[in-house]
Amino acid sequence: MKPNNLNSVIAPRTGTSMPVSMPELRAFTVVAFYDDLSDALRTKTVFERLKCTLTPFVFVNTFAWSFQQLESPEVRSQASHAMITAGMVVIASHARQLPYGGIDHWLESCLVEHSPGGPLLVVLDGGIGSSRNERELRSSMRDFAARKGTRFINDEEFDQEITPASALQWVRSQPASSFAVNPMSALRTARVPRHFGIND
Repeated sequence: MKPNNLNSVIAPRTGTSMPVSMPELRAFTVVAFYDDLSDALRTKTVFERLKCTLTPFVFVNTFAWSFQQLESPEVRSQASHAMITAGMVVIASHARQLPYGGIDHWLESCLVEHSPGGPLLVVLDGGIGSSRNERELRSSMRDFAARKGTRFINDEEFDQEITPASALQWVRSQPASSFAVNPMSALRTARVPRHFGIND
């Protein structure tokens, strides 16, 4: 796979050759949904950072779909399956609300099937907002995470929380449900359409 592919698996850099089928290796799956090209590129940057930061300790699977692609029932089915084992769900949009009506209800229905606690929800909205005047998207997703009982972080918190210095501690702090034993299982069941030339 090309290294810049948004949807890929990166093996841990352990210094030794380790087959991906080894059962003791864990996979951390990140599923992202983005709005337009700028949000897609921000998602790509986040994926690359996660791979560089976490791959010494876990496999990193990444999958990304645009909100427009989610209008297809087939795509929604693929995304739903990937979300079942996701340790992180990324919402990337500069819109004040989630694009395309009903996406929030679809997300909630998908997370019902997730293990208790749910994945970490990350909202990338350009880092705009304050404690008194948050953007509507960030505020609604924070409320969504509270209802689900899952953690929520925004742009700024993501940049502060996931760093090379804190990577091992961060991995250890995640619930067991955030990781899959078989790193390749999600790749066999999710097909991601090309969009903006970033899923080639």
